[in-house]
Amino acid sequence: VGEKEITVVHAGYTTSFTVNVFENLSGICGESLTWTLNYDGTLTISGAGAMTEYASDSEIPWSSEKTNIKTLILSDELTTISAYAFNGCTNLTGTITIPKSVTSIGNNAFTDCSNIIEVVFESEIVPTFGTNVFSSTMTALETIYVPVAAYDSYVGALSGMVSDTAEFVAVEE
Repeated sequence: VGEKEITVVHAGYTTSFTVNVFENLSGICGESLTWTLNYDGTLTISGAGAMTEYASDSEIPWSSEKTNIKTLILSDELTTISAYAFNGCTNLTGTITIPKSVTSIGNNAFTDCSNIIEVVFESEIVPTFGTNVFSSTMTALETIYVPVAAYDSYVGALSGMVSDTAEFVAVEE
């Protein structure tokens, strides 16, 4: 990750230029979970079980790359999302899908992710939410999709954590 200077010598002429180099990064983020951040900014959490619990966003293994994260893919077997897990991923855009398997989402997990447009919750069982999971300043957040059977529970649980302009939409499974 970073810049690399390349020098080309051809027919007696020398030219140098700088290119941005991005390597796939990866590591462990739980007993049976791994993470990979690839060149296009996709952060993938793979495996099964709970994410390691982090006390601050600086402890998150991908914290130095937060601004490079554009897309998030969460394993269908992920059970918990750590506090601060994606806090400050300001270039994270589009739709975030929270799998059915997730039973809890820690404090500030998605705070300052100001470009998320949609959140999809797949489970009819509402996860336990820490404080400020979603920042009410997430002004780009337009829609929160939830199962119809848990609509009222999600609205109640997320009240005050999301912008008043975000619309809750009940979805049939």
